[in-house]
Amino acid sequence: MLLDSVIPALKAVQGSLVAATAIGADGESPTARALSNAGCAIFSDYQQMLSTFRGRIDLCIIPTSIHWHARMSVDAMGAGAHVLVEKPLAGSVADALKVTEASSRTGRFAAVGFQDMYSTTTYEIKKFLCSNRLGRVRSIFVSGSWPREKPYYDRNDWAGKSFKDGWAVQDSPINNAFAHFLNLALFFSGSGIEKFARIEHYGGKLLRCYPIETFDTAKVKLQTTEGVQIDCTFTHSDEDLVDPVLTITLDQGSLVWDFENIARAAHKDGTEVARWKLDTSSEARLAMMTNVLHCLESGDDPMFPARTALIHTRVVERIMSSLPIENFNSESPSWRLRSGLLSSLLYA
Repeated sequence: MLLDSVIPALKAVQGSLVAATAIGADGESPTARALSNAGCAIFSDYQQMLSTFRGRIDLCIIPTSIHWHARMSVDAMGAGAHVLVEKPLAGSVADALKVTEASSRTGRFAAVGFQDMYSTTTYEIKKFLCSNRLGRVRSIFVSGSWPREKPYYDRNDWAGKSFKDGWAVQDSPINNAFAHFLNLALFFSGSGIEKFARIEHYGGKLLRCYPIETFDTAKVKLQTTEGVQIDCTFTHSDEDLVDPVLTITLDQGSLVWDFENIARAAHKDGTEVARWKLDTSSEARLAMMTNVLHCLESGDDPMFPARTALIHTRVVERIMSSLPIENFNSESPSWRLRSGLLSSLLYA
């Protein structure tokens, strides 16, 4: 999927793919073949790739497992490359700090793939929220259900894990599939146009329906230092697919952000005051790649650098240290989807 945005963005700036590492593959996967056809040298070890092309790679894109994010980012910057790493920044604050420190030391940027943070629409919405046209933000509720069954957790050796080979993973809805939407809630609740919220209270529940190490369902209640309530309810264990929706309540109205559809702001009486078309995932990925490639030429910071993505990592780590993981309804975890799980959590 990422290749669909990488190749068009590169063509627009007359760039080229020079090397890739096919981790755990023999070089004959469809992705590896597509990369080879695009002129890439294919390696089976990323360190060999970095050594071979040391000083000759402008940008290293790292769409890998969570526990590899920090290591690969640090190594790539050490080899002279700027970095675009998949979200989240890392599985722990300690690992995330290694990335920000390497960026400062090498003078190379590390952009993080929270793709909505590269969309101009995201910042237009934030400017609206900060304009006080509907007053101050009072609360943000976000929820979603993306069913994931046993094959999803069996597809690799880190899904649902806390650690892998001694490195933090902390795979969960809030640190993987729904991480985008927790991050957006933190951004939209910040008091300034570019500011994220600071969290002072952590509550809620982390629930395990499936037999995994971490959790597949979360009902998290956060409160910012300015009194904004953030409620996030996400699950992979409901049989129904419900795409994420953010509902932002303000003094005189609300703003509803509907995944890949529209965002709409309205007064309490229902009168619409603003509307935005939201990017699709593919449009957001292309915007992300375009921004990062522009930064290579301009020397500007990317729209979402590691030092900002660290905020999400800090919040996730604090959530996991503050809330115990409980088995759902005190049941023994099992590989079955539940009916009406999201609704029961929302209205409990």
